[in-house]
Amino acid sequence: MIVIGKPRVTALALAGLVIGMVGLSYAAVPLYDLFCRATGYGGTTNVATETPSQISDREM
Repeated sequence: MIVIGKPRVTALALAGLVIGMVGLSYAAVPLYDLFCRATGYGGTTNVATETPSQISDREM
């Protein structure tokens, strides 16, 4: 039976974590595009064309 040392297990776990993070970073743009198409959000903000007709009494 082969015994793997604790430093080697830690190094392999960290390497797997780094590879996973790079993979998620690479997939972020296509996933965001898919999200925008599914929700119709498009990543744009809305701009008011006119001022509100009443003043809100909400505290900001």
